[in-house]
Order: sequence, then structure tokens, then C-alpha cells
Amino acid sequence: MIDLYLMRHGQASFETETDFERPLDRIGIEQVNSASQIFSYQPQKIIVSPYLRAQQTLQIFNEKRNIVVEQSKLVTPEADIKSLIDFLTMREESSLMIIGHNPLLSYLANMLTGQDQFALGTASIVHLQGEIIASGCMTLKKEYNQ
Repeated sequence: MIDLYLMRHGQASFETETDFERPLDRIGIEQVNSASQIFSYQPQKIIVSPYLRAQQTLQIFNEKRNIVVEQSKLVTPEADIKSLIDFLTMREESSLMIIGHNPLLSYLANMLTGQDQFALGTASIVHLQGEIIASGCMTLKKEYNQ
């Protein structure tokens, strides 16, 4: 059984020159702190976007957990969903978290569950579970919304 946790970064400021540099704002920091406190699972690894707001989300979320982290451009806002799914199917971990961006994470959740119900809010987490990571092969186990 594979557990996949998808977490969108916290709310971020728009007052920067590039999308890459957008930091979490005060509300985003509070959102991630709250999500971190209610999330009780310990994934084997976290795959995180290199964008600043995702990195800050990771720092807050992982502060007391110390989960192994891998940075990847495959979970950035402009990433290709097919490449991400191919990447995930090659993983050996049975429990994996992705900290990234919308619309990618919502598209991924919708594709993997075969439903059109997800629009992840900032600092939201969805827990998907299935025998394999493939289109329509996973089910929603739990949602954590801010």
C-alpha cells in the first residue's frame, strides 16, 4: 500500500520581483503551523519545490519531524504532470509527501483519484492511498484544510 500526501504551500506574498522568490506571509506561516500540528503521519520522505514559499513551508512543517527531504523541479508551478507521475511511479518509498503548488497538486490529486473534486487551498493536505500511483488508482483517505 502506498500513502501519498500532497501539501500546498502556505499563503504567500505577491510583493516580489519573481514568482520563485515569493515568501510566506504572516497568514501563510500561521496556516503551516496549524497544518503541522494537526497532521499526525510521518512520511518516509518529502519531495519539495525549490520555490521560496515551498521551502519555508517545509522548514515549518518538518521542524520537529526531521523527515528526509529531496528537492525537485518536478513539483514547481510550471511542472509537467505526466513527468511527475512517471517520477512518482519509480519511487521505492511506501509513504511520500509532496510540498508544492497549485494547480499542479490539485490536478495530480484529481488524476490519481479519477475524480474532479480537489482544489487545494493554501497549507491544505490531502492523503491519498492506493496499491500503485497511477491515474484513477488511488483513493482519498483524509483531507486537512485550513
